[in-house]
Amino acid sequence: ASVASTTSAAQAAADHVAIEEALTRFDTDDTDLCDILAAMRRFPRSVRVQELGCEKLWTQSWDGDNSSAIGRVGGIPTIIDSMRHHAGSAHLQQCGCEALQNLAMNDYNREVIAEAGGILAVIDAMGRHWDVAGVQQCGCTALANIAGGEEGGDNR
Repeated sequence: ASVASTTSAAQAAADHVAIEEALTRFDTDDTDLCDILAAMRRFPRSVRVQELGCEKLWTQSWDGDNSSAIGRVGGIPTIIDSMRHHAGSAHLQQCGCEALQNLAMNDYNREVIAEAGGILAVIDAMGRHWDVAGVQQCGCTALANIAGGEEGGDNR
């Protein structure tokens, strides 16, 4: 049992260092979206990694090419999984809704959001954080953009 607990403690310490390194990379302006997604997938239990990852993806999703790339490399399910696993974090829910609202301006992404359960994730966020104005505003905008259909998209 002591070998297992030592191994477990060593793994936890290594994970902590890796998480801190990922968070440090998030602080730079030129963080690559693939690095963000890799960190989010590697550390799904870290609320900080998930919050900052969603925040960075939201920022990057303002650019049409980045928005399209996020959708095509599997970023949308990563955001939605993050929202599901950390439903209690209002900041993460707001950043997730912000990212989805921008990503939904693209027809392909809109389909992926709907198929991956993004509509339910946004509704859940709004229901759980009914008293957080940012979640409500971004959630409503995300739902409107997802529902926008062909006329609302810009085919980024």
